[in-house]
Amino acid sequence: MKQYTRKEMREVMEIRGLSKMTISVYINHISNLAGYFNRAPHTLQPEHIHTYQVFLVQEKQVSWSFFNQAVCAMRFFLTM
Repeated sequence: MKQYTRKEMREVMEIRGLSKMTISVYINHISNLAGYFNRAPHTLQPEHIHTYQVFLVQEKQVSWSFFNQAVCAMRFFLTM
């Protein structure tokens, strides 16, 4: 997977027409994901994503909307 900087990720999202708020939220979610594992996001594997999702639901007990935003941010990051 190519290593994207925050600037590049922001530019791709702007090109695709995402709102400034969505861009900010997505970047925060990817930053939180990377921080949880203390690794660069481009080095994470699918099992890391699963582990983080379980953490959000079981340990942090986040709301559905927060979880959905996190999943959408991860999906965007992994497919860009």
